[in-house]
Amino acid sequence: MAGKKRGQLVNAVEMGVYGILESVASGDVYAIDVETYEDIPNTER
Repeated sequence: MAGKKRGQLVNAVEMGVYGILESVASGDVYAIDVETYEDIPNTER
């Protein structure tokens, strides 16, 4: 994997993990409406 793309992947993963950790730490994760998960459209892969 090229250096630039690897760096972009690492940054994206870090942002996601930190977002999850912040939501758990603040308690916001417990206010998420789990029913909205079904509204997320599928990707065509």
